[in-house]
Amino acid sequence: MYASGEMNAFRWERANRVSTLVREGTGGTLVIVPGAMADAEDWLNVASAMDTRLSVAVVNRVGRAPSDAMPRGSTVQAEVQDVRDTLAQLQPPFHLVGWSYGGLLVLEASTGRADISSIVLYEPVCAPFAVDAIQLIWQAIDRKDLDHAVELVITKVGRAPQQKVETLRDGPVWSKLKALVVPAAIELSAINSHRPDFASFATIPAPVAVVIGERNQNLEPYGTTANRVVENLPEAKTVLLVGQGHLAHLEQPTQLAKILLKASHIPD
Repeated sequence: MYASGEMNAFRWERANRVSTLVREGTGGTLVIVPGAMADAEDWLNVASAMDTRLSVAVVNRVGRAPSDAMPRGSTVQAEVQDVRDTLAQLQPPFHLVGWSYGGLLVLEASTGRADISSIVLYEPVCAPFAVDAIQLIWQAIDRKDLDHAVELVITKVGRAPQQKVETLRDGPVWSKLKALVVPAAIELSAINSHRPDFASFATIPAPVAVVIGERNQNLEPYGTTANRVVENLPEAKTVLLVGQGHLAHLEQPTQLAKILLKASHIPD
């Protein structure tokens, strides 16, 4: 079974709860773990632009078809196990890329492993994160007002203007955002219930790079959480994503692919 369109070199593979889009290569695997309000197909343009002989895999986390549904009480630990289960089906060594919540999952899944060659975290998040928005989003979900829940994610979590909401509401992506908003609320709750062990992260032997969008530098919520990760990982290298914010995988996928490859130290 292949992904549609020009990225048809990717096929679906399954590991327990999670399906992954995989393009076969040699010498190891570059693995992308997306965050909230996105699925593997949202990252296909980035993955297809990865000019490498390695295999490339994009994890389609729970809550996103054809992976399993996400339980309301899902935890960071459960999704870390999903990442580990996925790695068990892929060719090592691994170059791991985590975006947003995916960055936290990548760090947790890398501890105690000797088969990780590099880690790149694109604006990773960890607790406390968007705490003031969680209750409001859950209230909208419990009222079955998914439109308002999406609006809250965009404006209260992403800090985007109301004009952005109206632009998206009138476009084809809105229905997909509604399908992903309940998993996003579950993920926000999981993030804020989890306390990362940065001491264990610092023992990961692979080099770590943290990519921060120029538009989010030192700003809430993504710039400041990325800064917190950098502060707790003194060996990590910071990479500036010029002219971009948190959504370069949608806005400039080719530029992002080049940055991620360079930060991953992947040989030609």
